[in-house]
Amino acid sequence: MSSSRHQEYLDDLPVDWEKVPIDSLGTIYSGGTPRRDQPSFWSGKIAWVTPGELTSLNNKYLTKTREFISELGLTSSSAQMLPSGSLLVTTRATIGLVVISKIPVCTNQGFKNIVPNKLTNSNFYYYLLKYIVSEMSRLAMGSTFDEISRRDFSTIIVPRPEFQEQQKIAEILDTVDKAIALTQTHISKLKLAKAGLLHDLLTKGIDEHGELRNPTRNPQQFKDSSLGRIPKDWDVVNLESLCERITDGSHQSVTTSDTGIPFLYVSCVRDGQILWEQAAKISDLLYTQISKGREPKSWLNIIYCGWFLRSCCSS
Repeated sequence: MSSSRHQEYLDDLPVDWEKVPIDSLGTIYSGGTPRRDQPSFWSGKIAWVTPGELTSLNNKYLTKTREFISELGLTSSSAQMLPSGSLLVTTRATIGLVVISKIPVCTNQGFKNIVPNKLTNSNFYYYLLKYIVSEMSRLAMGSTFDEISRRDFSTIIVPRPEFQEQQKIAEILDTVDKAIALTQTHISKLKLAKAGLLHDLLTKGIDEHGELRNPTRNPQQFKDSSLGRIPKDWDVVNLESLCERITDGSHQSVTTSDTGIPFLYVSCVRDGQILWEQAAKISDLLYTQISKGREPKSWLNIIYCGWFLRSCCSS
């Protein structure tokens, strides 16, 4: 989100929404890391988190950490104890990951953390800070890695609706998130079911009644083959007998253009489908050189056939 885009976002906000710098949402604390060469600073009872832990967290809440520091480690470093309900925001190297702490915790220096005041709903600003991550990224700069300074982070302007409206908006977004999580769970279960179904259908087939053949109950429906037991009316053939021809792709770098013959990369094929909108283009002359004069239509059909078969076999 460029500066102008962020300003456009602010300009389009409801007129009754207050616009404030982030440091008006509460108290901002950075983090710190105790010296690693001092064993007495570590393995204590104080939860301590790094940005790396957030990259694998599929939850808006932080409920546990991998590492713990001692009281001595806390007092010897710039780390600060943050109460439950604090907003933890990564502002170094990895920019804009946000979680709400459900436990008292401290962080390393890769965070700018907000302990919200009574006008700030943590759930609402969890979503809002994720929404303006592009603005945070724009402000990040550094010779070694990207980082947002405390000053730049604190002065980012954000909306502040009335607290009750913040709460209602957050509840709606939470409901959508729960629906997404439930849908993803159903998708995962369906993928597992599909994997099992693919195996059964592609090794046992279906009988004349449309039911899955069972080699245990109906062994007479199967026969031995070089691939193992298969339905007796199935043949084992070479892959080349299923295609007009099998060809290799280009092994040389090519110059692409805006028009011409579609040229596919591996990234253009997903789940057995060709993503034509991602295909590059090559000139007719270059096509003739790398394909040795094959007809474009035939060549593309062969590629599609090859990828389709490969996809089916790998599934």
